[in-house]
Amino acid sequence: MQGVQALPFRQTWTGRRFLLDSIKYIVAACTITICAFTFISPHGSQRVYYDPAIAASGLQTAQTGIPAFDSSVLDSRRYVKGPAAGRFRENLRDDVKYITAWNFAGMTNEFMVYINLIFLAYMSHRIPILPPFIPSASHIGHGVPVIQFSDVYDLPRLRDALNWPLLEWSDIKKAKYNDAFDSRASDMEGVDKEVLGCWGAQQAFDKNNRPTPASTPGFLNLEIIYTPVPFFAKLQPKYPPDTHVSFSGLASILQPAGRAEALAAPSAKNHTSFIPRLKDQFHPPDEQLACFDNLYFVGSKDTFEWEERHAPAWNLVGTEARFNPKLDDLASSYLKKVFGRDEIPLYIAVHIRRTDFKNWCRGAAIQDCFAPLSTYGEKVKEVQEELRQEYGPASLRGTVKEVLVSSDEDDPEFWKDVRELGWNYVDHDAMGTVQNHGLWYPSLLDIVIHSRAAGEEMVGDDTMKSPTVSPVKVAIIGSGLAGLSAAYYLCKENQKRLQRGEGALFEVHLFEKAATLGMDSASISVPVKDGKVARVDVPMRSFQEAYYSNLVKLYREIGVVFRPAHFTYSFSTIRTPTKAESTTTTTMERPQLTTTLLYNGRSGLKGVSRPITPSNPGCVRNTLPLLAQLATFVISTFFLLINYLRLLFLSIPHRIWAPSQTERLDEWMRRTTPKSWISPTMEDVWTMPVEEVLDYIYLGLFTPNYVALQGVQDVVARLAAPLDPHHIHLSSTITSITPDPSNPTQASVHFTRSCEGNPVNGEAIHGFSHVIIATQANQAIPILKTYAESITSEPSARPIRNLIRCLSNFEYRKNVVVNHTDSSLSPPNASDRRILNFISSESRSPLTTNSICVPPNFAMATHVVSPSPSAATSTQTIYQTTNPLFPPCPSSILSVAWMERAILTVSSKLALRDLFCDAAETGSDVTKSAPCWSWLGLKQRKRKALGPLQGASIARPNSRADGGTERPQIWACGSYAFEGIPLLEGCVASARLVVQEGIAGGISSRSSQISSQ
Repeated sequence: MQGVQALPFRQTWTGRRFLLDSIKYIVAACTITICAFTFISPHGSQRVYYDPAIAASGLQTAQTGIPAFDSSVLDSRRYVKGPAAGRFRENLRDDVKYITAWNFAGMTNEFMVYINLIFLAYMSHRIPILPPFIPSASHIGHGVPVIQFSDVYDLPRLRDALNWPLLEWSDIKKAKYNDAFDSRASDMEGVDKEVLGCWGAQQAFDKNNRPTPASTPGFLNLEIIYTPVPFFAKLQPKYPPDTHVSFSGLASILQPAGRAEALAAPSAKNHTSFIPRLKDQFHPPDEQLACFDNLYFVGSKDTFEWEERHAPAWNLVGTEARFNPKLDDLASSYLKKVFGRDEIPLYIAVHIRRTDFKNWCRGAAIQDCFAPLSTYGEKVKEVQEELRQEYGPASLRGTVKEVLVSSDEDDPEFWKDVRELGWNYVDHDAMGTVQNHGLWYPSLLDIVIHSRAAGEEMVGDDTMKSPTVSPVKVAIIGSGLAGLSAAYYLCKENQKRLQRGEGALFEVHLFEKAATLGMDSASISVPVKDGKVARVDVPMRSFQEAYYSNLVKLYREIGVVFRPAHFTYSFSTIRTPTKAESTTTTTMERPQLTTTLLYNGRSGLKGVSRPITPSNPGCVRNTLPLLAQLATFVISTFFLLINYLRLLFLSIPHRIWAPSQTERLDEWMRRTTPKSWISPTMEDVWTMPVEEVLDYIYLGLFTPNYVALQGVQDVVARLAAPLDPHHIHLSSTITSITPDPSNPTQASVHFTRSCEGNPVNGEAIHGFSHVIIATQANQAIPILKTYAESITSEPSARPIRNLIRCLSNFEYRKNVVVNHTDSSLSPPNASDRRILNFISSESRSPLTTNSICVPPNFAMATHVVSPSPSAATSTQTIYQTTNPLFPPCPSSILSVAWMERAILTVSSKLALRDLFCDAAETGSDVTKSAPCWSWLGLKQRKRKALGPLQGASIARPNSRADGGTERPQIWACGSYAFEGIPLLEGCVASARLVVQEGIAGGISSRSSQISSQ
């Protein structure tokens, strides 16, 4: 049987995926690989041959412009000066340009580097030089020689199929190709090292300016100096954490103009080398032999593009790859021995890799970390049914019964269970594969054997690079900034693990009850000039760099551009009508506003202004009242300034006059200020712990406010970009969380989808190892109650009940935000209006019964909105009023949004210690940045770590003894769940700690030491 024949064109995807998955014996993980029987070849392609000598001479056919045909044009000897030389440059032809790249990690990654290298060579009109496969100590073993690309794949056939010459480094340069490889002693005796300048495709977007390390240069006696590729080569410019580059960007820097632009970019100064003595030297990337540190993360349109049907590198190059005939024949002989017959039957291939992946289980029992054989059996049945449906029950493929397993498991009980299932396997020990052929061949033969399977699909998550360790499913409930940040940090962790080639990945599911992602769900679109539309954020979100350090870091990381917003303020009061006015009119048409103070921003550096008062300059009798008003304003402003400076001084976090952690702001003011200025319109502020209020004042001093230039819509798009769209569940209201019926160590999330606000049907997604509650605390409680009630064992339910009691300490206040065009909700004189206009009422009685208005104990604020970041402005001024004390004109209302804000209280501050607490000096780095000059006696700001209730349901050491069971981990994050005033900073900081220290960090029993009260 010939193992590599042509499939119909419609099977391009399955054939391509089949080749990759068959290679995954080396780097893939615990999954069944149902591989295609053969690879496809493009039909009807025109044969185009490349000969640099002919191209240089200008000899072309008149009709097509294609270089003239020569039967020996693909002979590799045409593109080198002679046999392999001691120095590579001695063997390169002056009229030929070449390209190479260094491989890394396992054979799947290396194979894709080869495919991308050849495709880029095609694009840039260069000859590719393929590096050898370097043995990995963890995959192949120590003391093993390298093998050439042509030892595994049919290189002559690939050259002919692509109509493009292909070289190997063994054609160019001498090296110890047949000796045991040792990365610590790979230098060749008697041969000087050659310095080569290369492009750093991964270096450019690595925060440490580090190229991808590789053993190939050392093996070839090359010393590399890397220059990062320019930013324009990035595949996804709006998603900075991703390190993919584009084929077109790389091809452009291989042309003279693009090369000049790349070398002129500021990033070109960040050249580096793994050789210490060359680290600070600049050696420009070689023009004749272009080389790259890594070509794995390259695409034309999408990241990990070879998983997609449209991938041009795969369709042009990868589909033409065939195994070396000798290797293919050897695999046939093995299959005949396994099945005990000369005619090899159709079979389904199952690959189960475990040995080196046990380290990724992080101490968990094997039976809990890896899927049992029974699960593979179920998948095999699914594949058999798919084949039956595809080919019919009477066909050979529709009746496949044979199953062949490959695995690196060395437990005899495992293989006993395989035999009991009636499955076959290649026993490489019994067949003497290593003794007869070498350490490479158990893996290589399994690759080919997988390629001969009867199926056409990979059973499992085909998006997983390491599918033998099952993905860790994480449910995030809530898509506000906390939920989006948690999802982003999990995806970022996936990116790190993919680049390292290790660790189980996270499958992130995001649940949101609204029809759009939560952070932008209340925002509105408004018309601007020239027929354009702009977004108005609801509510307005601003931040300061010192207090919002984690938020600013995140925004910069994902590429959000923000601009200074130098807020100015006006302060007005609603004048209470006199007794005469009350008797002459039953209802005031509009409240009368009196503006008392104008604050010009920049932490007071621009001073304050006196509101404009209408007067009659020609009337002498008005002069004295005006002078009296002016004198009153000057005196009151002076005292305001004195007390403001005094407050700033007292806000310095000094040990001497530091308030107690439980002292409220109103109590502190009465103790430190001669006269209490407590106003009924600021009740929520006055009852806050004073320590947090003073911190906010101190950290915000002389620091500007910022807003996202493109609004929160841009923030949402960037944070959600790495998520799988199929795992974003909108219009989904969570009804309950229960233990997974098939695995109680995991959770099931039950939810109801809605259409136009009406529930449609109930659904459930199972298998979650982690659940992140990223909603408000008061919304998290009913969800957690459903989970606690579903756990029959009280010891197991106790951590959840403790978490519920903790969250019940957090209070919320309803707020309403109204967007409108009514200017009467701001100072009556347009000259007195500022960006933010605060209005309070002198009366304690409600001014109206309108449903969108709040009682007078709230402070009303009207923001003059600038919806468009560009020069175009709105067709009319838009006002955004928070907590209106009186309503705008009904015809002016654009939108009304009700929301709840967390209120910081002493009880919530104390409860927060169970969610986040002070860490040791070596703990987490999540904290607010602030000066800590100990010699001045300033308090040191302590770092934060996860509290004991985070990760609730982790099994305690005695959980099984007391009737408990291991449960999925429950985490809480949100604006309320971090130190300080509940703002955007808390969302990001808490999400970051939960992901990095908790979920990804493998937090252990420390998080389960939960109070038994």
